Amino acid sequence: MSLQCITAASITPQAWRNGGGLTRELWVWPPAAAALDWQVRITLAEVAQDGPFSAFPGVQRHLVVVEGCGLSLRWSLDGAWQDLAPGHPPVSFDGAQPPDCRLLRVSGQPARSADLNLMCRGPQGRIQAIQAGQAMTLSSTQRGFFAAQAGRWWCAGAPSQVVAAQTLVWQDDHVAPPATWHFEPLDPTQAAQPLGWWLDAQL
Repeated sequence: MSLQCITAASITPQAWRNGGGLTRELWVWPPAAAALDWQVRITLAEVAQDGPFSAFPGVQRHLVVVEGCGLSLRWSLDGAWQDLAPGHPPVSFDGAQPPDCRLLRVSGQPARSADLNLMCRGPQGRIQAIQAGQAMTLSSTQRGFFAAQAGRWWCAGAPSQVVAAQTLVWQDDHVAPPATWHFEPLDPTQAAQPLGWWLDAQL
């Protein structure tokens, strides 16, 4: 099995197109795609200030808050704000209709939020929280997980390996059969915290 492990710290952050934060591009497919020609893109974004998200017409976005105080999103001026914080379920939305965003404030903590984004132009994508003790069968052509904390990953036919926190483990294989993946925290006392998220995209 050919896997890629990309740590967030190894990626140089880039400024958002609208200047509201920084993004680390963890994965893009096809690898040599131009800025507007990719089909699958995975990023880790740091929201630095209140303001609208960038627009991505033709893209379905899946987002989950990884760390920080969290943020609140609103898709219309008369709509309700939806709060998102670590441990909350992912949200999906049309990239052509970017939401307004405001950072949540918690007394004694800096107003910041980091979120994991799976963006798909054409393929069907999914983000799902990793649950301690529960394996995930992944059958998509592109699949993997983002580790929120250090843990051990294994599946049939591959040796187990330790994965550092803030790491994307990804497989791009159009002929690989469905596989059952496991991920457990190195520190069992942290099993109740967000371990990470399974991600896949079916081309």
